[in-house]
This record gives sequence, structure tokens and C-alpha cells, in this order.
Amino acid sequence: MKFLLQVIFDKYDLATEKEMQDITEFNKKLKANNHFIYAAGLANPDSSIVIDNRENRNIVKNESILEKDEFYIDFWILEAKDQKEAEALSLEASLSCNRKVELRQIL
Repeated sequence: MKFLLQVIFDKYDLATEKEMQDITEFNKKLKANNHFIYAAGLANPDSSIVIDNRENRNIVKNESILEKDEFYIDFWILEAKDQKEAEALSLEASLSCNRKVELRQIL
């Protein structure tokens, strides 16, 4: 099963040196155990663009659909045998990056 694990944050600060070391170690563990598919950071939501071309509307807005108090800043795509294993990996991810995370199964 594949899962999207999104990192939630409330500041535009980058990870500290210690957080980066912990994330690197977590990524190594994910790779060693065949859980790692992909991971990346995201630009802050001020750079978001919402595009709606349903019914040929051609609407382009320089804004995010997300709340401004919290936003997604990074993400992982993981492989796990089931929801329980994905939740366990999510707990480790939250600890390693020192942020809240949101877990969703990829259908």
C-alpha cells in the first residue's frame, strides 16, 4: 500500500541542523526497509497558485486553498504493508522532523 505523509508547519522557518540530521537518518531507515518512494519540500503557501479551468473558466488565482495558520511544508510517499505500519512510520516521521504530520492512503 502507498501512503502520502504530509508535514504540517506553522512557520516559514527551515528545519534546524539537528532536525535535518534526524530526517536524514529517518530517510536512510525508510530506504533500508523499502518504505521510501519519494520525499520533497514545498515552497511556502504564499507562492501557491489555484487554477480552475472547469467549463473553460480560465481562473488563475495567486493564493492557497489552505488555512494560513498551518500549511504543508514537506511530504513523503511511502510504501507500507498496511495502515498500522503506515501509522507507525508516521509517528517516527513526526518525531524526526519535529512537526505534525498528516497520513493519507494513496488510492
